[in-house]
Amino acid sequence: MARSWRGSVLAYLSGRSTEYGEHIRMFNKYAKTEDFKRDMKDREERSKFYQSLSKERLQSITEFELGEIILRLWASQLWGNKEYLVQKLLADNTLDTIKEKLSDLLWGEDPIERRYEGFLRRVKGLGPASITELLSHVHPTEGGIWNDKARKALTFWDVIDV
Repeated sequence: MARSWRGSVLAYLSGRSTEYGEHIRMFNKYAKTEDFKRDMKDREERSKFYQSLSKERLQSITEFELGEIILRLWASQLWGNKEYLVQKLLADNTLDTIKEKLSDLLWGEDPIERRYEGFLRRVKGLGPASITELLSHVHPTEGGIWNDKARKALTFWDVIDV
């Protein structure tokens, strides 16, 4: 079984406990709270929703359903006018193109990085944060969300040098 994201982070940091000890203690304290339980439940519900988007289901989604898919993304929460985001996506791409490319992104047979790059090139209006969030909900052991928070955290923990 694949190691959980929490287990992976804590395993990585275990050898660096003197350097990051306070942050590990803060996380462990948070992990015992009701907020953590609520956040994990929200994450699980989102993942179930996105995992239910089978290749067949994606081929028959309506504009309204596409809106639900896009608006449930954390990456969409930054938008004040979320409906504009969906309308702009539909204005810049046909619904059929979005359905086809979304299906390829989530369930295609090419390596995940090739599917990511293909979607990014062919669907205007969704960037790396949205695309990686979709992928991370559907394939949680194959990658993570790539956004500003992730970049800052991974830089802070010396995992990457951006």
